[in-house]
Amino acid sequence: MHHSSRKIGAIVLASGSSKRFTSGNKLLMSYNGKRMIENIVESLMDLNIKPTVVVGYEAEKIMSALKFYQVDFVLHPDFQEGLGHSIAAGIQFLSTKKLSACFVCLGDMPLLGQKHIKTILDAYDEQKEYSIWTPYGMNRFGHPVLFSHVFFEKLACLTGDRGGEKILKDFKDEVFKIPVNDSAYFTDIDTDEDLRNI
Repeated sequence: MHHSSRKIGAIVLASGSSKRFTSGNKLLMSYNGKRMIENIVESLMDLNIKPTVVVGYEAEKIMSALKFYQVDFVLHPDFQEGLGHSIAAGIQFLSTKKLSACFVCLGDMPLLGQKHIKTILDAYDEQKEYSIWTPYGMNRFGHPVLFSHVFFEKLACLTGDRGGEKILKDFKDEVFKIPVNDSAYFTDIDTDEDLRNI
């Protein structure tokens, strides 16, 4: 049952500085014929998750890679401040958009596709008494995580390197753990070797 009134957006974090990736910005690396950042954005667009905002540095490159997609950009010169800071910047940007929920996505998870995001949307539609929906398997949280608007204020206050995990831990009762058994939800790319090994 889909609520026609629901409006779900997304933040795609593209601000990791690829320090451990020797051949340039990892988000622009190709996997299966697509740049890594393109992969997640395309899946979101196909499911009509809008507005989607990409929070990143090296903006010209990222923007040019995504020029055919309807996404917004928040340039994030303070990306050294860490993940929490980037999430906060994305949420602040989306705060006027009257969203019912928002995905927080990492840009470097090339195995994630439309069906994975759809699984989370289905959980959102079915498990209404929760406020956070996250893939969960092998005893850990996966990505992306969907946050109800009731958590936007807390997300907007994140700082440093603490991402959404702190909120998941602090508000356990609000979290619906979607049982998944697919490494796509857990595979992020930090090094060239990671990319070769998936």
